[in-house]
Amino acid sequence: MTFSTIDDFYVDAGVVKDGTPSRIRDNVSREVEEGLRRYGCALIVRACLRLELPTSVACTAQVLLHRFYCKHSVVEYDVRVMSVSAFWLACKLEEVIQSDKSGCLTLRDVLVMFYDGIRREENGGFMLLDIYGGFYVAFKDAVVRGERDMLRCFGFVTHVEHAHPFVLSLGAQLGLDTSVLQTACNIVNDSLRTTLCVRVKAHCVACAALLFAARRHGHGLPHGWWYGCGVEWKTIRLCCEELIDLYESHRDGDAYISVSDTFLKFETKDAGVLLQSKTPHDDETPIESITFFFCIFIQQ
Repeated sequence: MTFSTIDDFYVDAGVVKDGTPSRIRDNVSREVEEGLRRYGCALIVRACLRLELPTSVACTAQVLLHRFYCKHSVVEYDVRVMSVSAFWLACKLEEVIQSDKSGCLTLRDVLVMFYDGIRREENGGFMLLDIYGGFYVAFKDAVVRGERDMLRCFGFVTHVEHAHPFVLSLGAQLGLDTSVLQTACNIVNDSLRTTLCVRVKAHCVACAALLFAARRHGHGLPHGWWYGCGVEWKTIRLCCEELIDLYESHRDGDAYISVSDTFLKFETKDAGVLLQSKTPHDDETPIESITFFFCIFIQQ
């Protein structure tokens, strides 16, 4: 039985920074682990956009991926495989798979889309996965096993609480307009590439996002309004610093960093076929840097 009403998967900041299995057991640096987490989140977001699925699927998948790597190492479990497992599990949790309808989403569709996302950076064109080759079978088996390991790791407790509903409800109470709420939701989406989702609760992230969005659009808010939501200033400051690091580090882009010799060789020539020599990344929307506004707010 899978539980979906328990929201207790949170760890201390020290555990995320220096106590994960990747750093304790495999001596992976903090920068490498964070880079691989963001790379996996980028794959998830790109696949969700191209498959035209609800944003909640990408949000849930990113939270599941961060939770999993709090208990397992990026060396033991390849992020290119576990990002697909988290995405497929999120599709089930968000109930976007309707098996009783024609043209429903299948695991093959997900594998093809993720494979293209993995290889696109290397070849600059659309890579079609050979679904009749041996690589496809090995890839699919690895994803299914990864999903089972993920459920076993969580004890079948897969509840995920997102900050978006809090943004909308709190924004309405504070009298913020649609543009401010949209900016706040964008900040919440960006925060999922960090470990905030496993360190603080969703309403804390929502308060920080609303505060930043209001400052950016020049909307004044009552001083100390976040205390009414049960959020302390030090928690908001923590969210600020984490988001600043995200926007500054994202200027170099997300790229895969090899940390182990996985049995899945994504560079195998017979795994896929290059259909185009050059394809612009139309589906990728760069994160707009708002570090300037963050720094001003922190200094205040």
